[in-house]
Amino acid sequence: MARGVVQNSTMHQNGSGPERLVRSRGFSLIDLLVAVAVMAALIAMLLPALSKAQESARRVKCSSNIRQIGLAIQMYAYDNKDQLPPSVFDSQGIRQPGSASEMIFLRASDAQDDLSVPQWDGLGILHELEYLNHPGVFYCPSHGGSHPYSAYSDGWTGNDQFQQIAGNFHYRIPDRSRFLAELDSTVTLVADGMRRRSDYNHEIGNNFMKADLSVGWYADHNGRLLSYLADDGLAAPPPDQNLSEAWAILDRTSPAGGTTDNGSSSNDGPDEVPLDGPHQAPGVGSSGPRGR
Repeated sequence: MARGVVQNSTMHQNGSGPERLVRSRGFSLIDLLVAVAVMAALIAMLLPALSKAQESARRVKCSSNIRQIGLAIQMYAYDNKDQLPPSVFDSQGIRQPGSASEMIFLRASDAQDDLSVPQWDGLGILHELEYLNHPGVFYCPSHGGSHPYSAYSDGWTGNDQFQQIAGNFHYRIPDRSRFLAELDSTVTLVADGMRRRSDYNHEIGNNFMKADLSVGWYADHNGRLLSYLADDGLAAPPPDQNLSEAWAILDRTSPAGGTTDNGSSSNDGPDEVPLDGPHQAPGVGSSGPRGR
């Protein structure tokens, strides 16, 4: 009996026996594969939510930039007898026929041959006169087209004074009045870029600012507004009529939010408000002459 006890004790000390076998057992290959599969499934579930959260944050930054531009326009108007910043691309500007589609440019040539030294224009005047000092305010963090800040860094820093500079926001000077106080509150003055489809900063909508400086979001889930913009492969920007239709959609959109343009309910899609005409906001005509 004593001999059997000693033998069992020796087996435990030598690391043999069932007790030691259980303690030394590790993960098998199947266990590892199951763990990896579960982690991959969790990551796949979380990535869309994370991507959506990141885009929401960029959208908020974009709307903040537009709001700062709006405040600068108001200060400029106060100092210049209520007039809006002028542009050579305006329907009454130097270029003829006008180029409303080009009003994303902040510094541009004032001649059709583009051989003259570029001058600050439109929203760019707000930077020239130091209403807006930081160039980043003219750019949207969601922009994926050909006009990021990095493409114009030499122009902003003064290393290239002959470089024309484009931003990510579209400026509009209504035909019927160039005085801020005379514009109806439904008139849209600034929005995400609409020169081409690649200038459309957000794939599912557009930030915009009204003449009363209210900022809103147009939820373009059905791609209606985007359909009016020119494809990137075309030589010319969209004609005036197309751009006018895009501005008209934004004019009919309330910053308050409610429903999308097609009438479907949405928490982040705004309401359209009725207009006096089919595609015309009170106090505003076409958005300008045809783009080149």
